[in-house]
Order: sequence, then C-alpha cells, then structure tokens
Amino acid sequence: MKSSRKTGGGVSRCGEPRRATHHRGGRVAVLAVILAGLLGGCSLFATGEVPPPAAPPVAPPPPPPPVRKKIVLRGVNFDSNSSSVRKVEQPILDETVSLLRDEPRVSVVLAGYADAKESGAMKLSRNRAAAVRAYLVSHGIAASRINIEGFGASDPVASNATAEGRAQNRRVEIRAVD
Repeated sequence: MKSSRKTGGGVSRCGEPRRATHHRGGRVAVLAVILAGLLGGCSLFATGEVPPPAAPPVAPPPPPPPVRKKIVLRGVNFDSNSSSVRKVEQPILDETVSLLRDEPRVSVVLAGYADAKESGAMKLSRNRAAAVRAYLVSHGIAASRINIEGFGASDPVASNATAEGRAQNRRVEIRAVD
C-alpha cells in the first residue's frame, strides 16, 4: 500500500505561507524550494503567477529643430545713384558669406532700396540687390540660394529729408526664406 505524506504548511524561507503538498517522500517540496530560490523568490513559483511583461522602453524625445540664425546686413549702403559695392562694405559682405557657408540649406532674398531723391529708384534698388548677389556668388555661395527684389524708395528706414537719412535708405537687406 502506498502512503501519502502531507508536507508543507508554515512559512517559507522568504516569509510567504507554504502550500501543503501531498506527495511521497517530500521530494516535491524540496524541489519547489530549490527552484523558487533559483528564480529569485518564492511567490512566483509558489502561487503560479506570472509577472506582467516589462513596459517597452520609452523612446527618447526627438531633437529640437535646429535654430536658424537671423542674418542681418548692417551698414551695406550705396552712394547716391550707384549700385556698385563699395570697398568699405566688403567686410560686412564677407561675414555674410561666412554665415551662408555655415548654413548651406538656407536660401535668402536680397531686398534693394533707394532714397526718395534718386532717379529710377525701382531699377536702381534691384541693381543694388543684384550687385550684392554677384559679390556673394563670386565668393562661393550658390546663385540658386539667392533671390533678389527691388523696392525703390518704399519702406525707408530713415527720413529722406536729410542727407544722412537718405544714405541709410540706399541699402540692401537680407532675409532667410524657407
């Protein structure tokens, strides 16, 4: 006749209640304790529960969009009724060349202006923008990145009533475009 022996009960090594097991010779209980220890804890083996799956790793946030530099041509002015780039303006234009080389994906618009007393202001303002474009292209900036516009005497930045004001209005401005 086979006998069955009741083992278990009480508290396990990790402090959880033991499950009573009917078996021969107590081998199942010993095996359960050994396996539970190998698995890192009693509750997993003793209760038969499976831990929930680990949460998927959280993807890092996307990098912020690149900061676009604002490019401003300060001090690029022209003599009255002229569209020639003066030597004194070349260091400013050289700095613009450097900025555009650092930002190879940026395209720009050059906007030329004239003062209110200049004849043929629309054509003159466009020729001024074209002169700045020619300078930038001659220093390695792709012509396809540069568009020009002429605005004549519109949108003055200073009064046309004084010589100093008119000199400030004879200018080319640059702006980045998307």
